[in-house]
Amino acid sequence: MGSGTLGLPTLKALHAAHNVSLVISQPDKPAGRKRKLTPTPIAAWSHGVGLNVIKPEKCGSEDVLRAVSDADPDVIFVAAYGQYIPTKLLALARLGEMNLHPSLLPRWRGAAPVQYTLLSGDSECGNSLIRVAKEMDTGDILAQTRYPVDPNATAGELHDSLAEDAADLVIDTLERMEKGTLDHPIVQNDALATHAHKFTKEDAYVDFTQDAESVRCRVHGLNPWPGVTMAWRGPDDTTHELKICRACDLPDHAHSADPGTVIDHGVVACGSGAVRLLEVQAPGKRVMAWSDYVAGHSVPVGSVFERKSD
Repeated sequence: MGSGTLGLPTLKALHAAHNVSLVISQPDKPAGRKRKLTPTPIAAWSHGVGLNVIKPEKCGSEDVLRAVSDADPDVIFVAAYGQYIPTKLLALARLGEMNLHPSLLPRWRGAAPVQYTLLSGDSECGNSLIRVAKEMDTGDILAQTRYPVDPNATAGELHDSLAEDAADLVIDTLERMEKGTLDHPIVQNDALATHAHKFTKEDAYVDFTQDAESVRCRVHGLNPWPGVTMAWRGPDDTTHELKICRACDLPDHAHSADPGTVIDHGVVACGSGAVRLLEVQAPGKRVMAWSDYVAGHSVPVGSVFERKSD
């Protein structure tokens, strides 16, 4: 049961090593400028390899329950499915269900765990396989992986890395489940829980009054969605919209400039320290290196980055 790309590497691994008897995904939705009905990444790949796919509006309907019963599953695997899954459906799996969540639960329960891992400057990340519970992401933990966070990674890159990591975790957990050697599930400590709410377009900015590391974490944590879109104002008071896609922090860079001021080529003052802009995107253009952007746009020292007005 899945919709987004998080579960795609695992689905491919399951298809290679096991019998995937049924795939349940979200209905096709309009996408692109022409609003053409488009299947989810999970559904599209499954169709391509000939798997049995259903895309119900509600997964608790009698038709879906009948389809799952006919599939006779040993395990139901869930990854970024996007609907509430009723207990009566999960009960149809002989060995139960496992739900993939890309964080070290109970840290970062919720819709945006990858983004919050980076925004918060966490030193570790990983995947959790849990049982499905009534409250989101609170189920008992079956297995976890953990590894260091790359400070240069964006949320999109970390998401893809975690998606690839999950495939081996799931295959290994299934093997131990099949052999009866899986450790007893660990009950989450609710007192240690942190929550990752969903972002909106209104969050697409960075506050340069923060320290350099926090600015870099936000730039990377919101890439690709919703992104960090600012406006820089030159000495002539003209403003130019620009999305900041990647940066490196310079925590020891001393200056006396106001936060948001360009103090050197590609270097922007923060509340403490500074950041060097590495990749940016102008409206309607591709992502490019800062050096390529300034080849066509003069951004003189003294220019100021500020929050884009609506």
